[in-house]
Amino acid sequence: MKKIKRIFVCVMSLILFISNFSYAGELKKEPIINKLPDYVRKAKTGEYLDVIINLKDQTDTSAIKTKEENKLVCDDETKTKIIRKEIVKNLEQNAKSSQEDVLETIEDGKRLGEVKNLKSYYIINSIHLVAKKEFIEKVAKFDEVYEIIENKTIKEKKEEPVKKQELRAFSTRSVQKHIPWNLKAINAIEAQDYVKEKEGAVVAIIDSGVDYNHPAIRDNYRGNNPTLRAYSWYDATKNKFGDQTFPDDAGSHGTHVCGTILGKNTKTDSYMGVAPDAKWIAVKIFNERGETTTDYIIRACEWIMAPYGSDGIKRPDLAPKVINNSWGGGKEDHNNFYKRILKRWRDAGIIPIYAAGNARQAKQGGDGSVGIPGSYPEAYTVGALDLNDELIDFSYRGPSIYTDKWKPDISAPGVNILSSIPGQRYSVYSGTSMAAPHVTGVVALMLQANPNLNANQIEDILDKTATPLTDDNFISSPNHGYGYGKVNAYNAVRLAEKQKKDTAIDDKEMGFLEGNVYTSASDDIKPEISGIANNFIVNTFDSFFEAKVKDNSGVKRVSLNLDDHIYDMALIKGNYINGIYRARISHNLIKSKKLKYFIEAEDVNGNITRADEKNLYIKNALKTGYKQDFENDFSGFKYGSCDQINDSAIMTDPTTSRYKLKFDKDVNLWQWGEPTYGPENKSGNKVLGTVLDGTYQKIKRNSSIIMPLVDLSDEREDVRLKLDHWYDLTGGDKYANFYIDTAEILIAEVGDEKSEEDLTYIPIKQFKKSSKGWQHEDISLNDYLGKKISIMFKLEEGSLALRKKSAGWYIDNISIAREGQALESIIVEPSENINSVENYEKGSKIPLSAKIKVMETGVEVKSQEGSGRYFIKHPAGHYKLLVEKEGFLPQEKDVIIEAGAKNHLEDIYLKKDLGNKLEIEILDDFDSPTFARVQIYKKDDIKELYSKEGSKIEFSNLNIGKYKLLVSGDGIQTRELEIDLKSDQKIQVRTKKVEYLQNKSWGYEGELADNLTCEDDANRLFAFGIKNEKTLELDELEIYLTRTKEQDNIKGQKYKVYIFEGNNDDGLPGKILYSTEKECEKDGWNKIKIPKIQVRGDFYLAYKKDEGYFGLGLDSNKPFDNSYVLYKGAWNPSSTLGMYMIRAIGKEINPQKANGHKLYFKSNNINRQEKVEEIEDLAAYKLPELDFEPEIGKVFAGWTIEGKEYQPGDIIYPSRDMEILAAWKEKDAKPINPNTNHSLKPEVPEYLSKREEKTVPIYFGMISSSSSSQSEN
Repeated sequence: MKKIKRIFVCVMSLILFISNFSYAGELKKEPIINKLPDYVRKAKTGEYLDVIINLKDQTDTSAIKTKEENKLVCDDETKTKIIRKEIVKNLEQNAKSSQEDVLETIEDGKRLGEVKNLKSYYIINSIHLVAKKEFIEKVAKFDEVYEIIENKTIKEKKEEPVKKQELRAFSTRSVQKHIPWNLKAINAIEAQDYVKEKEGAVVAIIDSGVDYNHPAIRDNYRGNNPTLRAYSWYDATKNKFGDQTFPDDAGSHGTHVCGTILGKNTKTDSYMGVAPDAKWIAVKIFNERGETTTDYIIRACEWIMAPYGSDGIKRPDLAPKVINNSWGGGKEDHNNFYKRILKRWRDAGIIPIYAAGNARQAKQGGDGSVGIPGSYPEAYTVGALDLNDELIDFSYRGPSIYTDKWKPDISAPGVNILSSIPGQRYSVYSGTSMAAPHVTGVVALMLQANPNLNANQIEDILDKTATPLTDDNFISSPNHGYGYGKVNAYNAVRLAEKQKKDTAIDDKEMGFLEGNVYTSASDDIKPEISGIANNFIVNTFDSFFEAKVKDNSGVKRVSLNLDDHIYDMALIKGNYINGIYRARISHNLIKSKKLKYFIEAEDVNGNITRADEKNLYIKNALKTGYKQDFENDFSGFKYGSCDQINDSAIMTDPTTSRYKLKFDKDVNLWQWGEPTYGPENKSGNKVLGTVLDGTYQKIKRNSSIIMPLVDLSDEREDVRLKLDHWYDLTGGDKYANFYIDTAEILIAEVGDEKSEEDLTYIPIKQFKKSSKGWQHEDISLNDYLGKKISIMFKLEEGSLALRKKSAGWYIDNISIAREGQALESIIVEPSENINSVENYEKGSKIPLSAKIKVMETGVEVKSQEGSGRYFIKHPAGHYKLLVEKEGFLPQEKDVIIEAGAKNHLEDIYLKKDLGNKLEIEILDDFDSPTFARVQIYKKDDIKELYSKEGSKIEFSNLNIGKYKLLVSGDGIQTRELEIDLKSDQKIQVRTKKVEYLQNKSWGYEGELADNLTCEDDANRLFAFGIKNEKTLELDELEIYLTRTKEQDNIKGQKYKVYIFEGNNDDGLPGKILYSTEKECEKDGWNKIKIPKIQVRGDFYLAYKKDEGYFGLGLDSNKPFDNSYVLYKGAWNPSSTLGMYMIRAIGKEINPQKANGHKLYFKSNNINRQEKVEEIEDLAAYKLPELDFEPEIGKVFAGWTIEGKEYQPGDIIYPSRDMEILAAWKEKDAKPINPNTNHSLKPEVPEYLSKREEKTVPIYFGMISSSSSSQSEN
């Protein structure tokens, strides 16, 4: 099968390899050989080389900043500009003086033809030089030169776009602007409204460029002002300035980033950017080939601090205060190349926002994966969230090896973000590249509210106002997954507004609201405790006791009773419904050789479970003669993970690496027991392995297991570590010539360290690919005779994408002994499961994970699963809370948030929603019952909730909430309705007949496949996307299915087909109009009869298989523009060269002549027309609030339509032009009852009742509400 290169949805990851070199501390004179990289040393004489010369740096910009701050007496904005100017001046002077002799020599070399190119930089005191090898060696002899590095070429890694389909519109009436999900998630609109009267800030974008001609962002370009044009754009790849050219984009990445920061969606007239009043400037560092260099990056960073045009005049006063950097990569920057740039920016009053980085097949993430420059403390780094506020799996995580700060610092939406791309188009991208501009936009809003904020204040405000986020891996906040949580634009703007420059953040006007959400219910289920008991421990270091505790309501407390002393056990993984708890006991607390212990758990209702009591034996250390066959126990072994601590460049020799052990959250990643997947048993039944019953996809990065301490202090003879092991690290093909992960054995020498985390582990043996069966290892420990050692088994992560087929690593029959020494197992008692033995029952409340929203501002949090706790940061004031959970009745609550205080709200109890009834009557134009199919969806869900057929349909047990209905049938126009279900309701739906045109097919047009695809991709959706502007009715699908070589006959194999609507306003998949599971009938075209499905606008025909040796037919001779894969919740262009073979058969529907109607709003008594709205035929229309002046002495009482009374919020479905009259009442009159039970049959005007005139009667449907109430037993 032909393949094209996969373009991953990820950040522009640039692995910037910079040679070893540190500027920290006193600079020592380096030998010339140490100044030159291998790139120069290995080159041929006479060869021209491209290098960066780094000179000794003596400028302390922090000292300059402090000095100027202390002496200046002026307004804050002026002070910032003066400081920045002074920093630039000092950096220039330092570069000029220290580079003078070197540049003079280079100029001489240029005249002699030994130098082709040079450029001096002041921001990090460096020179870009292209010269002959021998000349570079000559330059290296200068004392001023600290090191010479290669000017690396780095390839841009592009995001994967989701091609944006044309959106169909069922209604053409004017509606409120659409707010994309990502802006709702961070309360951006509320923040925009708060600062809209103030001038927008300037943001800078270093990226692939920006398409100036895009209407979404063109008006926000600072260079639209001719006097600022030169200082608003710099193309570092061509050395062109804003007074020479307009901004352009070498790809699409920068334009997308810019749109997210400040754009306006001109295509749909909807919101798009976080800070639409901001102005942008930009630097292009990627050329048309998608490449950048170290030189381009230095140019860009220097220009940002003091922009200049073709005349070279620097304007530090025109520098931005915030820079978006959706690029980065790698983990090491040994010469502090980026760190020094970031330090200069921060001292100059500029905050750099960085994307955390993305995992992809060739470069996995996990703990400690956040790369440079984002891993530096001077960078403010952003992780990516999905629609559910969950950290997406590709988002890089901390900790960083360069700082103790939380990395990433914060999180923001980064999945399926709709924004601008070149060519006046819009597309959906995903990645931390898309998350970072959300934070940059929030910073722009903060500066709009208060231009005097400095970089440290901005960072502190973002941290303080973020919405804390946790999950089963990151159980407390802040953490190294989400940082301080999700950025909150509204809170950040409110806190930023009144801050004074260069002072600590005063958050006294912010308040904190906390409480719990429950429901009343009997709780007769007790906590369940499970795990494997410790039999013995080696008491040199701390010991760990772990247990898994489940409870239906929520765990309140887990404790360890050890020798009659009680120790709290902390949740380290999972949640309070189902979590793992651990107690760490200091070795100083254990004095005896034998102890007893048990574990106890209590839930929120006071129900207590006590596990059975166990014996614990204490050893000092393992001696030679030890063996462990794992048949009875694995006591003394500890789970953990580890980080590489080698600060030098990554070396190919594994013995040069160094690792530190961590006991944090990575528990139970290895298992003890009998394997049911992978190897056959070597001996006995039980082993120590990764995942015993399948592949080890979920194993964490550098997952380790540590043996009990081994004491070789008295040994003087040959001592061997022996073991049997079986491993498969090849993605499932044990004969493959590649490896995915690496298995290693490491040893640490034990001295006076107080903890195993203080030990330094060094690899002694490494295993890759596959053992191809059980393998015996015999490893000498003679280097450690006379010492104590700790032995670690570590599985280091490679590619998650291929690991899903890898069986893992299994270990058995470990021994440590002299040759011929008798072996003995330490078996004090067989390991047993921890079992619950005693229960005590109390209580009657269940904590809920609910949404708690401040209705006035949109600020929203979720209460914690298993405890119901919530915590809201918010400006002080009087507000109304809305508390919601699916399946429960919502509750509103008035609250007062006092400034500078924690406000504890009384517990909120939600009542269960006992279900509501929805009755639907379907009538045709002549008032006759019409047989139809009704599909019901939750408003924001794409999956059908229920469907029924008939002319009178009833849905029972529906929770209150917003729904969408599709009403369709043979020969009638499909109707889409929205309802807000608050109680039992009745709906009357009027339908229209349709006129069919010719039969047609849509999708693939050929007949025979020349290849197949998707054969290895079970449970993924593949689709043929169809652009369409007409109304169609589909009644048959055809799909080409073909077998693989491993399968003789595919008959009976199962697969599913789907019909999706086109993308919605967020660029995400529309509703699933139809789906069914089928069995393959034959190799070739399979035909599927379906109910009549009408589509208006674009749609997708999709296929998914569950399992089996067959695939979807592929025509590799046709373009693949219409082939898509559903990835991360959005349709992505296929990576397979060719067209998917799926099509639909049906008819076109003749478009209705009357596509729209006018609604005339009038005052009832004086018949004065106030306004007119246009709406599509039969489209849902929600009656508005009054928005014109009432009659004198009257107040608004509602709307009257053809004699019927309605209230604002009622939904009608007009099928003709209509008058809508405002009803008035005296100021002291009673209001119209909003729950009036309107008749299902509106009266028919007389002129429409005469059938013989063959006039088609036109009606409107209306959602009416029957008065009802719920009771709960």
